[in-house]
Amino acid sequence: MIKRPIKKELDEKTSNNMKTRTITGIVLAVLAIPALFLGGWFFIVLVALTLGLATHEFINAPQKTKISIPMQIFIYVMIYSFVFWIFIKNNIMNNDANEFAAFDITEWKFNVGFNDVLISTMGVVVLLFVLFFTAIITPKMKMADVYYLFTMTLFVGIGFQSFLFLRYFPFSNFLSFKEVFGVASLHENGNYIHSSLLILYIVIGTFATDIGAYFIGVFFGKNKMNERISPNKTWEGFGGGIGVSILFSFTFAISLAATGYPILPWLTVKNWYWILFLSALMPLMANLGDFTFSAIKRELELKDYGTILKGMGGVLDRVDSLITVAFGISIIIILISNTMLTGNPFLNHTPSDTLLLIGLLV
Repeated sequence: MIKRPIKKELDEKTSNNMKTRTITGIVLAVLAIPALFLGGWFFIVLVALTLGLATHEFINAPQKTKISIPMQIFIYVMIYSFVFWIFIKNNIMNNDANEFAAFDITEWKFNVGFNDVLISTMGVVVLLFVLFFTAIITPKMKMADVYYLFTMTLFVGIGFQSFLFLRYFPFSNFLSFKEVFGVASLHENGNYIHSSLLILYIVIGTFATDIGAYFIGVFFGKNKMNERISPNKTWEGFGGGIGVSILFSFTFAISLAATGYPILPWLTVKNWYWILFLSALMPLMANLGDFTFSAIKRELELKDYGTILKGMGGVLDRVDSLITVAFGISIIIILISNTMLTGNPFLNHTPSDTLLLIGLLV
């Protein structure tokens, strides 16, 4: 007599949560998808606004430490520089500094702005030194806060830069393969719809993992994975999420390749194994990102990073997996592309850049 009402109450709660998450997801898709397809400054603005919300959430997440206003401003400046530094640098270098067009952002090109994922080594050093210096002179700033702010600023910054890379990299990649192998470029006339397929592929692979794991876990989940970090995740949901993700992302990419619209010039039907490789990696990286950010929340004694998204928490709660997948897949795509073009996977990286990127990925 006691168990039945409790079970019914839990069922109603789960059902309401599903409805809320579904409605919120649809609203987010309606707002984000147009900017994703249009690209250009539309997508730049979307990323900049989302980055601002995510930064606000992780800065204010620690309950035991109040981050000072000057430090908050400094973190905002550093994280935006990590995301947009390469875009600004590449566009200035590809224009004549003596011409006004070099400083006219309406003339800047997206195909040269995000053809790699790189951050300023000097920026990383400045971030670290300022955080350590503040901890030394400010009693309220603990070393744990230094480690937290440094890690989150760096990882979130590179993750958001990876969003931009995935959206604009197809332009330069198709052009490079055309110059080397004579592969027809579908981006010569600014085909923004086709160039959006790469990041759409990443989004499908990531969110299919979350959706598959959630629903399969709700209906079939029995064996807990790691209650210490994420008490609701089960092995059944984990396996189901991986299966659903691979199915949807691989089908999406191979179908496009079969119809003559490959996501990247080397992701063809003939090279189906690369598509399968990337599709299999995405759900694994998505779970790694989800568990990593969940572990941080448990350490901070938080349920969610924010409350802006009804039923889903904050912005970081929605993009934690996507950040990890975007960063990881971006690096792998760069290595594969460089290898196929030149035989050197580290063509565009200095040894220090390469070690930093691999270290962050690991």
